[in-house]
Amino acid sequence: KWVKETISHMDMNEQEASLDGQITTTVMKLQLLSQDISNSLQESAELMLSSLPKTLRDIERVQRDSLSLKDCLSTLTSNVKQLERSSLPAQIDPAGTGTSGTSTGESERESKA
Repeated sequence: KWVKETISHMDMNEQEASLDGQITTTVMKLQLLSQDISNSLQESAELMLSSLPKTLRDIERVQRDSLSLKDCLSTLTSNVKQLERSSLPAQIDPAGTGTSGTSTGESERESKA
């Protein structure tokens, strides 16, 4: 409403001059904003490019560490399996002779029978 009232009070030459001034001002503002955005993008790109080598070194270090951890876990798993096999309870008979099945006395009796 205010814009219409302001424009209606101006003659045609004033309206054109005012409109030209507004367009010029708007174009200038857009150019400044465009430059600010361009500068911001440039700074971001430079920051990213400068941090890229460090990031790649970190990734390689994590990869080496993970492979080392994988090897350690594999070795540990193998050692645990060997320990489990070597510590399985032997088949011990009630007489404590270490044989599987019957005691010495029982096997002698079975052979006599």
